[in-house]
Amino acid sequence: MKSIKIVHALSKSAKINWGLRHDVLRIIYNGAILPILSYGAPVWKECLKKKHNAIKLRRVQRLINIKIARAYSTTSHEALCVLTGMTPVLIELEGQAKIYYNNRGNEKSEQYDAPKHYSQWNHPTDALMMKEKREGREYTVEVYTGGSKGSGRVGSGIAIFENEHLSLQLMFILADECSNSQAEQLAIVKALEKLRDFRHLQGQQRSTAVHADSKITLDAIAKPRNHQHLVEQIREGVRRLKNDNWSIHFTWVKAHNDNLGNEIADQLAKKATSRRDGVTAYSRIPKSKVIKVIQEQGELQWQQEWNVSTKGETTKSFFPDIGERKSKRLQMGINLSTTVTGHGTLKSYYYRFKITDDPECLCRMSPQTTDHLIWECTHLLKQRETLQSRMRMAGGNWPLSNSDLANNYKKWFQIFVNSINFDTL
Repeated sequence: MKSIKIVHALSKSAKINWGLRHDVLRIIYNGAILPILSYGAPVWKECLKKKHNAIKLRRVQRLINIKIARAYSTTSHEALCVLTGMTPVLIELEGQAKIYYNNRGNEKSEQYDAPKHYSQWNHPTDALMMKEKREGREYTVEVYTGGSKGSGRVGSGIAIFENEHLSLQLMFILADECSNSQAEQLAIVKALEKLRDFRHLQGQQRSTAVHADSKITLDAIAKPRNHQHLVEQIREGVRRLKNDNWSIHFTWVKAHNDNLGNEIADQLAKKATSRRDGVTAYSRIPKSKVIKVIQEQGELQWQQEWNVSTKGETTKSFFPDIGERKSKRLQMGINLSTTVTGHGTLKSYYYRFKITDDPECLCRMSPQTTDHLIWECTHLLKQRETLQSRMRMAGGNWPLSNSDLANNYKKWFQIFVNSINFDTL
C-alpha cells in the first residue's frame, strides 16, 4: 500500500529516541496518509465491516502511531490511539462517509443548510457585484443588521432608518443549532425583503445602505464561489430590488462602537435569543454542526470500544476518558509511552517477554512496573517528593489515582516521568 511505503520512509527519520517530532508526524498522517486511506471511503465504506480490510487499515495507523508516541512495537493499537489522541481509523473513515452522505449524498436531510445546487446557479455573466457604501453620499434608507448566539439560542436583529428616523425594528428566532453567521445572513435577507414594502419611495429616493458588523458575512456575499442557501437569498434579494430601481450599497461597521443603529440591531438580536415563544424563522443546520454531531458520535463509539477493550489496561488506568485525553496536549516521548503503556525498558516487561529471569526492581520491594516506579520505588524518592510538593502547592492531595495524576496534574506528571532514567533502574 502507498501509505505503508510513506510510513516506512519515515522510519529513517523517526526513531524511538530521536528524529521528527510527534507534532510533525501527526501533520504528515493527517495531511498525507489519512487522505490516501480515506479516498473514496463513502463508496466502499461497507468493506470496513470485513475483518481483513479492517486489519490492513489498523496496521497503517498503528505503524504511524508507534512513531508519534515513541512507543515499543508491542503496544496495542487501542492503547496507541488513546495515547496519541488519534481517532481509530475505522471510526474516522466511517465518520467521513457519514459527513459526505449527510452533506451531498443520499442521506442528505432537508434540515441541512446545503449549498444551492449547481443547476440553479446564475450564469457567470449575471454574477452580482457587491457595491460598498460611498463616503459622503446620503441614503434615504439605512439598514443595520446583527446576529447573536448565546446560551444555546440564536437570534437576528434589524433596525431600519428612513431619512435618519428609526422606522422599523425587527427580530427573528433561529433554531438552536444555527450559527451566528447564519443569524447575520438571515438579518440581511429579511431586511432586503422588508425594503420591498417601501413602495412610497420613488426615483432617487430608492437608495439604501446596508450596515453589517460581520466581515465574514460580507466576504461570503462577495465571494462568487459561495453558493450557501442564505448567501444566494441575499443575492436574489438584491437583484429584485435593483429591478425595482433600488440602489443598494453594503458597508461594514465596527460592533459596539457607539453606533446607534448597530447597537439597536444587536439589542434586538440578543432579545430574540431570550424569547421562548414565537416562530422559528430559520432552522437549516450548518455544515459545521453536522460535522460536530458526527464527530461526537464517533467519540462516543470510541469510548464504548475503549471501555470494553481487554487491551491497554495500564493505559486505561491513566486515560479512561477519551474526551478528557483529547483535551490535553501531551509531549510524546519514550519515557511517557513506557510509563502509561507498561511497554518499554521495564524489568516486568522484559520478564513478560522472557528477556530476563527477574522482574524485581533494583530496590527489591516489588516487580518493576510503572505503578511501582510512580508510587513506591526508593530510587525515585527525590523526584517523587518534588512531585508531591508541587501537587500540594496546586491544592492536590497525595496519593491519588493514575487518571488524576495524568490529567489534572499533567505538567508535573510529565516532568516526573521525564526525570526517570530507565537505563539505570
